[in-house]
Amino acid sequence: MVGEKTFFDYVLFRTQEIEDDGTYVVSNKEQGGYFCFEFRINPNNPSKPDFKINMNNANNHELLNYVRFINALKNEKDIHIYELSRGEDFIAGYINAIDYKTSFLSIEEEIV
Repeated sequence: MVGEKTFFDYVLFRTQEIEDDGTYVVSNKEQGGYFCFEFRINPNNPSKPDFKINMNNANNHELLNYVRFINALKNEKDIHIYELSRGEDFIAGYINAIDYKTSFLSIEEEIV
């Protein structure tokens, strides 16, 4: 969720690896599909998480959803990954920097 809007209904996260410095690498790459989320977080330094999303073979509808997600994240800066089975956030935080390049003048123009 970004703000109060859900963009991706179901994401199956798995721990991919634990690095030597204790950083957990968690992603949904085993889920397959058109998007892959990855986040890295070190419990010893939780203020420095890293979050990425990659698109793979997405159709126009899926790409539009992705661009709307990026635009909302750019504006809201607040992301929540909600765990249904526990009824609470699995991870939540603020995204301060969005690295998204568009061939349009702005993300808003790309959405229109």
